[in-house]
Amino acid sequence: MERTKSDVIAALATQEITMTKRRLTDWIQKRWLPPLTEQRDGHGRFARYVWTQPRIAEQVATLEELLGLGCRAPAIYGFLWLLGHDVPTPAAINALRTPIAQAWSLWGRGATSLEDVEDNISRYAVRLSRRRRGRPARYPGFAEAAARYEAVFNLLANPRFDATIAVLEQVLDMGPSRCNAGMTDESARAMRQWIQFAQRVLVVPRLYQAMETAPEHDFEQARADLLHIGQAVGYLRNVLLSAADDDMRRLLESRLILFGFLGAYGPWLIAADVALRRAGHGRVIERSLRWFSRKMWQLTQDPEAREQLISAMHQHAPDVSALDAFGNKSSHSVDRRRKRERRS
Repeated sequence: MERTKSDVIAALATQEITMTKRRLTDWIQKRWLPPLTEQRDGHGRFARYVWTQPRIAEQVATLEELLGLGCRAPAIYGFLWLLGHDVPTPAAINALRTPIAQAWSLWGRGATSLEDVEDNISRYAVRLSRRRRGRPARYPGFAEAAARYEAVFNLLANPRFDATIAVLEQVLDMGPSRCNAGMTDESARAMRQWIQFAQRVLVVPRLYQAMETAPEHDFEQARADLLHIGQAVGYLRNVLLSAADDDMRRLLESRLILFGFLGAYGPWLIAADVALRRAGHGRVIERSLRWFSRKMWQLTQDPEAREQLISAMHQHAPDVSALDAFGNKSSHSVDRRRKRERRS
């Protein structure tokens, strides 16, 4: 479907979003929106400039919302790309690499061997414990907290770390009775095998290496996998909307949770997908996607399961009034940004 700037502005007006041609032009120049295509009439004469992307109005609305929430470039490229919109893939990849590189810099800075990484992890765990718990003399559990942080960071960044059940108890801050409750030897062995597999492929240095060396088409495949998950979740969300009360409906319709999830986990999910496929585990991803889609569909067909899910969401969901307050804050941010644009 072809749309001019005027068409997009009119479509957004039905959603109570005020837009101007000047702002659209600015966003095209920043490459947050795809370029317009020149159309000519049958005689080869100029007719008009249009967008041919079917979701262009949705992309503009999403961009307006992201800017209202305080999002800035280059993160905007990452958000729009993860949502399936048309932005330059290299710019989006650079945005997604940033949190992985920052995580690795915490533990890999100046490291030439795994011993150096382990030393960095130990120092960082002590520093984090001091910041969160107070100095050792004032906090009797300081050593335990530092050891727990060190175990967590080693699981994330050290491929040769020995993840025994005792270490898992320490990471989870559980005693043996809680950690082993209902866990058979077989399930404990399966958990350790899964962690050992993750340490070979999904530790931070492996993710960092995959993000730095993977070609562009690997990232496109990872985005397709993430969008597949999003479609399954979206279908379940639409079913839940029909059975939800007013507060839950407002929560499900809010995009703040979606943006928060993509900001926190989107880069890591893309990195994990890229790393797994480059390690030859593409079939594992395909089976997992089919399993996830099947589970989402089963939830939509089971009224009791839907009620349980809605009940759980009521217990753990953020206060809807907090979403309203954040939305009001975002509206004020949009108003201030528009005033600055008019002055300039």
